[in-house]
Amino acid sequence: FINYELGELYDLIVLTFGDYFESTATITTVADQSDYPVPDDFYKPLGLDVLSGGSYYRIPKYENGERNSRQFSSGTRLTALADYEYRLIGDKIRLIPTPGTAGESIRMRYVPRCPELVGDDERPPTAIQPRWLDYVVLGAAIRAKQKEESDASALVADRERLVESIKNAAQPRDINEPSRVVDVYSNRGWDWDGGW
Repeated sequence: FINYELGELYDLIVLTFGDYFESTATITTVADQSDYPVPDDFYKPLGLDVLSGGSYYRIPKYENGERNSRQFSSGTRLTALADYEYRLIGDKIRLIPTPGTAGESIRMRYVPRCPELVGDDERPPTAIQPRWLDYVVLGAAIRAKQKEESDASALVADRERLVESIKNAAQPRDINEPSRVVDVYSNRGWDWDGGW
């Protein structure tokens, strides 16, 4: 029950504000290969960046309807800044256009899966605030009461209040710097309608 409820709390935090948990992995391109496996602990992508000239440049996600719009013949390139777009397909990251050369470095930032607690000495991720763990306790108690066919309505009401509190507290994680609109095309280098 505890691991199940911890997973639900983790999802609540990730969906409210995804930057509480982050891992990174490196993808090294292989010539004529478009699909690359995600790490074993992968849950959701936070972003991909390609290394070019000593700097990283954002790789945007493409929509499924755009999957054929950038498929050039193998080895054809625009520039490192405009080369790739990605999409998560099952347990793989797909790059378009298909890399024509090997050895390009792509950094993947991602949310790892919620760790499962096994031993008595294991603890939940440190980014989870201690008072938020009441969600896990209440959820496990609700499940136990439901299993014995007892009334859990008071516990359900307590947990609903806690969910609202978690959502409100988790959202503005960095209160020093507010979120802002981002120009997602500023480092692409190529504008499909107008050229460079």
